Amino acid sequence: MGGLVTEVERQYPKVWLITGSSGGVGRTIVEAALAAGDQVLATAREPVRLQDLVHRYGSRICTVQHDVRNASAAATAVQVALDAFDQIDVVVNAARVSKAEARRDDLEHVSEEQRGTGLADILFKNVLKAASLKVDQVELYVAVDNPRGRRFYRKFGFESYGVMPRALRVQGEDYDALMMVKKFR
Repeated sequence: MGGLVTEVERQYPKVWLITGSSGGVGRTIVEAALAAGDQVLATAREPVRLQDLVHRYGSRICTVQHDVRNASAAATAVQVALDAFDQIDVVVNAARVSKAEARRDDLEHVSEEQRGTGLADILFKNVLKAASLKVDQVELYVAVDNPRGRRFYRKFGFESYGVMPRALRVQGEDYDALMMVKKFR
């Protein structure tokens, strides 16, 4: 069965939109996605730092200059991803998070300066719009003790359907995750 899943994944690569792609965790995620055969829209304040990946992976990576504190730039990044790859499957906000900075508060994944910019709303709205054309539902996990995250997903019509014990690990500490789903049909 594992071989079959691998073959299916190779036939249908995922499209990732990753912020903070020029270093730290963001760069690591970009490299892993590309190595797995997926396509990436990588945003960074200094996209020139991604040129080695552009040379290595060609049209499978597209870079955009983007500061996550600028909400209008988020809409542009989403549109560039849709223009380049026709869809967005995975969104990762890795801006301002590095391996050295990871801590318990990172369960919320959004820094104080990024809150209220509208970036998450713009990205998520567009991702759900694209997803609704291709899948019947979207599932996700959010830390049980992350009320902001739960409210955010509920605002977009996600409903809880269970708890996955110890689903998330931050600096060696395990946390339960609330499983949520949004059904399109």
